[in-house]
Amino acid sequence: MDRALAAKKIILMRYDHTPGPWAVTYKLGIFKISARTNHCIATVEDYPRQRSPKSNARLISAAPDLFHALQTVSKLSDEAHWGPVIWKEINEALQKACNKL
Repeated sequence: MDRALAAKKIILMRYDHTPGPWAVTYKLGIFKISARTNHCIATVEDYPRQRSPKSNARLISAAPDLFHALQTVSKLSDEAHWGPVIWKEINEALQKACNKL
């Protein structure tokens, strides 16, 4: 199968994540990542030896936006625009998000 065609099929993959936006709150040493409905998506503990728990929580909360941005890039461009290395990274990230790797 043509790589460009395979990449376009990723766009059509069904994904079942909780829709964004996701937000981060902090209480009693725990960063909580939640959806609009206050549904808890994940927690990140803030303990002394952990590197950047707040940054980790923010990165997790950005996941729906990042996923949507990669879908848009994949839909509106192709390998010729980005080059094979970046195009492969874009599509592997989408496949990982869609549980296809």
